Amino acid sequence: MTTGVEGPLSVTTGDRFYRAWSGADGRSTWNPYDVKIIEENVPLDQYGSPFSIGFEPDSTDNNTFLRALSRLGSSVKHHEFNLAVAAAETPLAVKMILDNLRTLRAAVRDVKRGNLSKAVSDMYYQYQENTKELSKRRKSTGLPLPRTPPPRLKPLGKSLPKQYSDRVLEIQYGWKPLLNDCYQLMTALNHYYGKPRLQRYTSSATHRRLYTDGNFRYFLSTHFHNSVKIIFEQKEIMDPTRELGLTDPLSVAWELTPFSFVADWFIPIGTYLEAINTIPHLEGRFLVMNRARSVTTYNRFDGGFRKSEGYSTVIRFTRQVPSSLPVPLPTFKSLDSSFSPVHIFNAIHLLLSSITH
Repeated sequence: MTTGVEGPLSVTTGDRFYRAWSGADGRSTWNPYDVKIIEENVPLDQYGSPFSIGFEPDSTDNNTFLRALSRLGSSVKHHEFNLAVAAAETPLAVKMILDNLRTLRAAVRDVKRGNLSKAVSDMYYQYQENTKELSKRRKSTGLPLPRTPPPRLKPLGKSLPKQYSDRVLEIQYGWKPLLNDCYQLMTALNHYYGKPRLQRYTSSATHRRLYTDGNFRYFLSTHFHNSVKIIFEQKEIMDPTRELGLTDPLSVAWELTPFSFVADWFIPIGTYLEAINTIPHLEGRFLVMNRARSVTTYNRFDGGFRKSEGYSTVIRFTRQVPSSLPVPLPTFKSLDSSFSPVHIFNAIHLLLSSITH
């Protein structure tokens, strides 16, 4: 283990370089290591005194670390297929496929008849089986009907916004997950019957934010950037039942909870539940590296002219070799992440689907 300090810690005028470190150096070394570097051009305040403008870099937050853990779990399993969740959602997927096949059949029939406008309209109609009417007809005749009559179409009219929103939501939260499950299933099968497993896995996640401050006399901006990288060398293969999600009832319950995907927009509960089913059961050795950086620029004005300027870069790097990986509790996401354009788009169609008739 080594410890050292280079450069002045106190603030001085002009350029300043400072470095402090402890631990065993070397990126390929599986030993703890910590280093902090400050490089800045110190500006003068309105009284002519030097002052530091540097900010401590952000530490890795829980949600960023959860993303890295989730990616590590997917790398170890070589896929993201959850058999338990897929089985629980099979009835909904089958119903969605059958409904769309009925719609497509009606549209093809209208195209053959030369009625293209009706074929296009059929793609927006929602078919509903009139089961009560069929039951009455069977009871009155006493004989089963030779052919099930075509489903009754729900009138388009004022329901056009709802029908369109239903289609958008069906694609976002029906077809896309279904196709992804099919792809992940093929990946899982290829993993089990294809090439041998790797024994070393790497995952990472990053987070950025911008801070600004100022008035008519000065302006300051700081860019924060932090990243976490996890290296895992596996000793024993994970149990296939856990790898396929068969020991993960919490994720199944969460996926079947109404509007759970909306809650995940604000707090990553689904990612957390997936991580606690996988990460604590990994057996091997871990290397966790955190890199954080803050870059600050400063300008002071006097009478409309730039009087003083400065910059500061603070870098922090830590390397840890834990015996196991902790799974932190999820926290609320930032507003720009929760209210991303995709989330706003889906939320609008969710509201239209709920309130229009």
